[in-house]
Parts: sequence; C-alpha cells; structure tokens
Amino acid sequence: MARAPSRHPTTLGRPTVVGTQSFFDDARELVLRSTLDNRELAGAALGVREGEQLVLTALELEREGQPNRVSMDPDWGSVLWHTHPGPHFAAFSQQDVRAASHMGNPLLVLGYGGHSPDLLTYATGVFGTPAIVASLGVKGWLWLERSGQVPPALLKRGIAARVCFPTGAIEPVHRLHGTPLRRALDTASFQVDSNLGQAGRQLDRLWMRVRGKG
Repeated sequence: MARAPSRHPTTLGRPTVVGTQSFFDDARELVLRSTLDNRELAGAALGVREGEQLVLTALELEREGQPNRVSMDPDWGSVLWHTHPGPHFAAFSQQDVRAASHMGNPLLVLGYGGHSPDLLTYATGVFGTPAIVASLGVKGWLWLERSGQVPPALLKRGIAARVCFPTGAIEPVHRLHGTPLRRALDTASFQVDSNLGQAGRQLDRLWMRVRGKG
C-alpha cells in the first residue's frame, strides 16, 4: 500500500523533487493570492518519498507576512515553502539560501518563472517597435490585474516552483508525469529565473559585505 502524503516526508540526500497537478494548482492559487495581497505567504508542503523522488502533493498555508518577508517555523514540516509575489520572480535570495542551510531541509519558493508574461515582456526589445508596444500593453494589463481593476487572467500563467537544498543547490520542481515538451519548457524557464536569482544573490552578498554582515 502506498504511503499517505505527510508534512514530514523523508528528505535525506538530494531527492528529485516533483509535484502533482494538485500541488501546482495550490501553487497557482497561493501565488495569485500573494500577488493580489502584495505579501509573502508561507507554510508546509505535503509529500511522500518514493525511492529517489520526493513527490509533493499539496501546500498548506500557515502564515501571512509582509510584501518582502515572511517568517517560517521548522516545526511546520520537513519541506517549507514561501511565495514571492509578482512582479518578483521565483528566484532564491541569499537569505533564502541561508534559511535552507540553517533548517537542514529543502526549501521551496513559489512565484513567476522565466516563462511568465511579465518576464517575457523584457525580451521583446530585439523584435522592434511593434513588439515593444505590445509588451507595454501586456505590462499595463498586468498592472490592472494586480490592482484588482480587472479579473486576473495573465497572473494565473507562468507559475513556477523551485527548491533549494541545504547544500545551496537549486533545482526546478518538475511536474509528475509531465510530457517531454512540458519538461523542456520548465527547464528553459528555470534557466532564465535561475540566472536572475544568481545575479540577485551576488548583489545580496555584496550588500552584506558593505554592511559588515557577510
């Protein structure tokens, strides 16, 4: 008999972390709520260890934070998560990496990936003026959605989940039973926000050294 998902799945080693459809449905709703409320959310993931895979099945909310921070409690479970509300991306800060190391368990960040409408608008400059005009229209519509003036539609797209291990290694959370095309798109998305996250962590470390806290 398969084991029931729990808040304390085994995380020893560095398992491949995957999510079920229900996990990603929860992630979409939580990131959308986080973005519309302009505050980070945090909680614990339900999951089960299956060989070398850690299968995440659901997300349970524990705490509402501030626009750029939320505290987490290791007693919630062995896999904790927090959101990065839009327009921030699903990339780990230096503080996030330190938190994963301190807790000794994988830490998830939920947010917008490299394939989100907001991030894609930054790449339109190479296609000329019509594309730039279109991207400005998309950004304007996203602002209307974030401010609650129109129902969210684009904000429901491009949601991603990333995992940081205690070693500092960061990987995407892939979809369980995802198609090869879906996996390739998710990997490409991860490469984009991973590079942004790496640049952001370098700035974080520089700022910490300047303040004498590095």
